[in-house]
Amino acid sequence: MAVGAAVGVVGGRACWFMRRVPLPGEGLYPLRTLASALLLFAVATLAHGSGFLAVFVAGIALGDDAPVQTGDRTFPLRPGQPR
Repeated sequence: MAVGAAVGVVGGRACWFMRRVPLPGEGLYPLRTLASALLLFAVATLAHGSGFLAVFVAGIALGDDAPVQTGDRTFPLRPGQPR
């Protein structure tokens, strides 16, 4: 399990960096996410670790970051949130 966790931490950091790279089309972002998850699972499995744990840890590492806002989308503000 330690191998899966290590692959997840390293893969989460790589995916964190990869999120900052813009793609030419908005439809490519889900594909990049799916490909990243499958790649992390495969690397952890080939290293005889837990692929599920690797993807889980990477998802936690990515989910801890603020979402990337692209374009001119506006998001509703929470009550009491400064503008």
